[in-house]
Amino acid sequence: MVDRRGQLLTKPILGALTRYVLGDEIAGWLKIPREPVWDTLFETAWEPFIAVREGLFSLEMAPGALQKAYWAFDEILRLGVLLVLPGGNLPISIEIPTTNNPNHS
Repeated sequence: MVDRRGQLLTKPILGALTRYVLGDEIAGWLKIPREPVWDTLFETAWEPFIAVREGLFSLEMAPGALQKAYWAFDEILRLGVLLVLPGGNLPISIEIPTTNNPNHS
């Protein structure tokens, strides 16, 4: 049985991101379908998004709608990572080991 949790958003987003990173020709070879909404979003918003994340561009003086759109895009990516990386198993539990370190007292 195929696990379909999260595929409603993750498959189109990952396809569009793959198309953006690898280009149309390679995405065509891989038979990755076009995603009109997500393809357009990555083409127009990815570079400014990364510039903000790296601190090269500040949103402090930007209009409130742009700040909200940036926050929503960032939150979608963050939640997507939180759902995809642990395989959809929530809540995520991260325990810091202390017993395996010989230098830890």
